[in-house]
Amino acid sequence: MILVLILLTGAVAVQDTFTTAYAYLTQDFDVLDPQVTNTTFSYQVAITFYDRPVAMDDDGNVIQSLATSWESSGADALTLTLNADAVCTDDTSLNAEAVANSLARMGANDTGAPFVYRTLGGAAGATE
Repeated sequence: MILVLILLTGAVAVQDTFTTAYAYLTQDFDVLDPQVTNTTFSYQVAITFYDRPVAMDDDGNVIQSLATSWESSGADALTLTLNADAVCTDDTSLNAEAVANSLARMGANDTGAPFVYRTLGGAAGATE
């Protein structure tokens, strides 16, 4: 299993409007849910709204974001320690259950996440 990116629904502040860093949008996006978008363009736009456990700095080094530490224990396991101050949009603490629920949603057949392989290394239904 390859864990590159975990997208957490509800891990960012919700506002009525937003300003994008893109100088202009070159096309319409289908949805702003990165787990169900069908286009690379929409995926790139949507992921700007969600925090990740880890990020990359300008030099390509993995750095902290929602996770304060991480440890790999083999090719298919990764243990993340979440920032104790991280909260969801409803001000509840971001915890392992919320992360697991997000991953389960992404891997569920009902979700049909077209880019699930980027996070879970397999097709939809990977968590069922």
